[in-house]
Amino acid sequence: MLPLGEAAPDHVGKGLPVVTFESFLELTLTTRLNKIPPCYYVEEDFRDVRIANITFSFDNSEMIKLLSERGVLVTAGKLDSLSKIN
Repeated sequence: MLPLGEAAPDHVGKGLPVVTFESFLELTLTTRLNKIPPCYYVEEDFRDVRIANITFSFDNSEMIKLLSERGVLVTAGKLDSLSKIN
């Protein structure tokens, strides 16, 4: 079973499912975690594990700085200056 896609690229006409990596990870982790038997007593209603949030981030301070500067320019409406940062 594939998860429902969200903000994924357009795959129309390519025969590919529209699935974001985040949705794929959520489904994969949830499925695998729920196959593991619990190691302690849990009431039946609360047995299923559900992933609440998946967030990706940059481990690159230079990239984060540039993205922040780009955001300031976009917010200020200075779109002519974007080419320097892009």
